[in-house]
Amino acid sequence: MSKFNLSDGVEILKGIGSHKKEVLKSIGISTLSELLYYFPRRYLDRNLTSSVVLKSGEVVSVLASVLDTYLAHGKTSRLVVGVRTPNNERISLVFFKGVPYFKNVFKAGMDIVVTGKLEYFRGLQIVHPDYEIISSTDDGDGLDLIHTGRIIPLYPSSESLKKEGLDSRGFRRAIKQILDMVKENKLDIGEVLPGKSIQKRKLSDRYTSFFEIHFPSDHDSMQEAKRRFAYEEIYFFHLLMAFKVSQREKIKRKLWPLKESQTANKLVQSLPFQLTKEQENSIQKIRMLQQLDVPMAVLLQGDVGSGKTVTGLILALYYIENNIQVCMVAPTEILARQHYHTIQTLLGYAPFIGVELFLGGEKAKVRREKLARLKNGETLFVIGTHSLFQDDVLFSDLGLVIIDEQHKFGVDQRESLRSKGKNPDILAMTATPIPRSLCLTLYGDLNLVTIKAKPKGRKPIVTKWFLKTKDSPFIIP
Repeated sequence: MSKFNLSDGVEILKGIGSHKKEVLKSIGISTLSELLYYFPRRYLDRNLTSSVVLKSGEVVSVLASVLDTYLAHGKTSRLVVGVRTPNNERISLVFFKGVPYFKNVFKAGMDIVVTGKLEYFRGLQIVHPDYEIISSTDDGDGLDLIHTGRIIPLYPSSESLKKEGLDSRGFRRAIKQILDMVKENKLDIGEVLPGKSIQKRKLSDRYTSFFEIHFPSDHDSMQEAKRRFAYEEIYFFHLLMAFKVSQREKIKRKLWPLKESQTANKLVQSLPFQLTKEQENSIQKIRMLQQLDVPMAVLLQGDVGSGKTVTGLILALYYIENNIQVCMVAPTEILARQHYHTIQTLLGYAPFIGVELFLGGEKAKVRREKLARLKNGETLFVIGTHSLFQDDVLFSDLGLVIIDEQHKFGVDQRESLRSKGKNPDILAMTATPIPRSLCLTLYGDLNLVTIKAKPKGRKPIVTKWFLKTKDSPFIIP
């Protein structure tokens, strides 16, 4: 029976005292599980050098036996540890710092694995090498090395972590203890993925994956471990999205947009251009979602100039005409002003629709008046930036939240706006299908609607790369 479990605190590990425990807690590591999931940021290949002839300038990892140690005096005193390789080559290991400590570490006859850059100064030498002492029970084959002589992991660290001995070497020691506990049946890590998924995707088991991602046997094993944990992350993200959708659907729609909008129809007729088939299809798809008894969450994707803003405005009028408030948030003041002026121009025929622009840095009196109109429902359409997230921004009946360039806003920010309404609909717009947006779409949080074509006569969007030089401020290649 296992003695420990993954929810146990890191303080049960040897060498993790109260100070290290607090420092680890500051980076979100309190349990054995959290430490195991603290993956390396990169790796160094320190497999034993197979070359027979060692050359200056090479980075090598070699088995060696300690011959002697002595202090060398000069401008700077240093400890010199003489070692001999299996090919009978002598290398001097030179330590300028920590001389008293290293003097007690290395003893004649000791076997070690040493890694570092070879230099030539009165013979081959390595200054401040990485090393690992081989116990007397090791026979040279299948050495249980964690710091050198293999592919070694390098972990994210900081000055506060390093002060407590939690550099990459310290993390390797701690994580190796956990994996040894599993190997000795003192800790059961179990399996978190369904057996069918593991079999179908041909994934490695959990223990093997943890071992290979922290102490890879080779590059292929490392990649397999990464693939396993990438799938695990997607799997649980999928579950989270499904849970969020189920929770959202428990609260039924409270505010219903109109099935038909005279204002929206007039806007379409008054536009100086004709809507594309893509825009009409997008409006139709989203209108169908608006009629469901659960709130919608849509990602409207389209290239710059494809007409997302006009599409969003037409959809918003189905709410506004029914006295339901609409909020549009943009990541910058410039974009918010642009949307405000565009929408004011398009709605010139409908002055009865109260549209407000909320920006940061407004005069207190002006802001108070805007907040009052928003709270009592006089303002039906509000456009703004991050200022709309503030606690003093209150709505009467918020039924639709439009988020432009949604990838520039966090999930918590999006949810904070939703919380200001009565379980409102979400219409997120983006021209940049970044991974998080695609992930939210693919795994259930947002329904994807795409506008592929641009309106006729629209000038093409040109992207150019400008180079700055000494002779000219900018050059167009």
